Amino acid sequence: MSDVKGRTRGELAIEYIDSFSEAGIGSSDILRAMTTRAALLLGVEKERGGIRAGMAADLVATKANPLQGIDALKRIDFVMKDGQIWRKP
Repeated sequence: MSDVKGRTRGELAIEYIDSFSEAGIGSSDILRAMTTRAALLLGVEKERGGIRAGMAADLVATKANPLQGIDALKRIDFVMKDGQIWRKP
């Protein structure tokens, strides 16, 4: 991975998508690894990693369905962090 100075965690996480895909890991498993399983690993599964009432409102959205092509995560159109919109189309 390259230098992290000035880059977001999201930008750095996206760098792993290609290596996961090249290893034969499917889109749904990659998404799970980046969300619910990451939250479980970090012990924050009650606040993060899913979409339901009471969870932190950290969301990204793409025009394409990442389940049909994980590279869609490289083209984020909408970002919400802690319920605040940071980027919208």
